Parts: sequence; C-alpha cells; structure tokens
Amino acid sequence: SSERHHGTITAKVPCELTFLGTGGSAGIPNLRHVLQPAAGCAVCSDAMRAESKNRRGNPSLLLQARVPDGKNVALVVDMGKTFAERARAILPARQVAGLDGVLLTHCHMDAVLGLDDLREVQLAAADPEVWSVHTSTPVYGSSKTLQEVQQIFPYMFPKQESEGHGALRMVGMCSVNKLLPLRTQLVAGIPVTPLPVLHGGEYVCYGYAFGRQGTVVYLSDVSAVPEDVLAVMRGYDISVLIVDAVSPESARYAHWGMPQALELIRTLRPKQGLLIGMSCEFDHETTNAQLALDETVPNTQLAFDGQTVAVELDV
Repeated sequence: SSERHHGTITAKVPCELTFLGTGGSAGIPNLRHVLQPAAGCAVCSDAMRAESKNRRGNPSLLLQARVPDGKNVALVVDMGKTFAERARAILPARQVAGLDGVLLTHCHMDAVLGLDDLREVQLAAADPEVWSVHTSTPVYGSSKTLQEVQQIFPYMFPKQESEGHGALRMVGMCSVNKLLPLRTQLVAGIPVTPLPVLHGGEYVCYGYAFGRQGTVVYLSDVSAVPEDVLAVMRGYDISVLIVDAVSPESARYAHWGMPQALELIRTLRPKQGLLIGMSCEFDHETTNAQLALDETVPNTQLAFDGQTVAVELDV
C-alpha cells in the first residue's frame, strides 16, 4: 500500500526482524559461570540447553523486507563474537543466503568481530563449487567506526577494485559506506536513520531507526540519549522499540539497566517494547512474567535469540 507522508509518496512493505543475539558482550551462558559451578548461576545452567531462551549471543538483528521493486532484502545490524554460532542456529530457517548490507553500531568486539565470518555468508550466495569471493558486501556505520574496523580487518576492505575481484580471493570483501548522524539514507531500499547515543562516558555509538516514520528503533548499547536524539524519536510512530538493559536493577557505566530502558519505553510509547543486552541476572520466563504485570509498559518483554517480529515499514 502507498500513502503520502510529508509531501512524498511512501509505500508500506512487510518486514521481519529476527534477533541473532540478545545478550551482552560475554554472552549467555557466561563462560565464567560454566567454569565455576560453585557460582550456582541457574540462568547460565539453563542456557546450556540449545533451545533455552536464556541462551543469548552478542546483540545482533536481522532485518528482512520486500522492497517496492520486488527484491527481497536482508540486512544485519552488528556481527559480534557469537555471530557464526547464532547464525548457524537461526539463519537457515530464515532462508538467508547472502546479505545486502551490514550496519555497525560501534567498533567494540561484541559488534564487529564476526565480520571475519562474512566470507561464508557471501559464499552462500554463490554456486556450491565456487570457493573464492567475487562480490562485496556494503558495511555501514559512522566515520569513526568504519576507520577502526578497517584497521582491524584490512584484508576485508580492498583499496583497489582490482584487489577485490581476483579469482583467488579467499577472504570476505566489504565496501565502506559512511552514514551521517540523524540523516536518513536508503540502505538496499530501506530508509535508515543513525541515532547517535552515548555508550559509556563520551563514547558515541549508533542506534538505528528503520522506516521513514521510525517504525523500528534499535538501541543496543546506550548509557545516555542526547536531547536532540530524544526529540527526533519523540516524532516517530514506533511499532517496535528495542532497548539495551544489562541488569534488572540498575545501570552500569556503559549500559542502561531495565529501569532506564522501561522509562524510555514509557516516554516514547511504542506499540511493542523489547529488551536486549541482558546479563545472566535475567531469567527469561521470570522477568517476562513480571513485565506482563507492569501496566505502564504494555506489550514489553525480554527478547530472545531466534525471535521474529513482523512489522510494516514505510519506505
């Protein structure tokens, strides 16, 4: 369907969001608690089961949409340390063979280290007998993040076009695409707006809004939201607000806790609120039962790895 928005014709397209990771940097089960049974962590013990909803990888989101030209688009936000493990478990059911872009929030290891596994995703889009990479995947982020990620993975960002298209290129290949803060840009046909937030002190991390009216807002790593960014989000018609919450009781230096995340949900009043970035202080079923009783944050729950949410995006 199409409608007029701020003087332009927009189309609504079906979109599915799938969580590839909903935990923190350490992931769940936390390796320390696996090696230290005396800690008695019931959440980590439960998370040893492959099907446990307490099993959480580094924050990562898959967005799949059918854009107006009829193409099926797949984007991933962040590829951290647990990307390959979570992708093996989740992506086959989502019928993902190749990606149209990777959006990076910042250059911490729980957001970028899985880029090394992008080669295998790129090869999944090629014929089975092909073992060298011939196509480049666009990587998007702030200027600072893109500079840092090229220093970590120089072999994935060829300087000359000829470097990238040799017959024996056996590593992944990426292209650099800078996104400016609070400026909407089409990424594979999807309107994307970077939302610069703080992630500990003065360190700037991007959140992202998807759709021309901010249908989906994703804030994976946040310790404070600047007033100008909050003002932009207040103007959105948010269907799904996804927010960082490391601890049930309080914030930490670089991350909000659940009280701060719920306060943002109360402020922006999305149709659905989903928390991510959870430590093993959260038990999935117990916390969600508590959240269901909080009438100030209707339809708000902890997300879980493998969860898919359907929305309509204005493009």
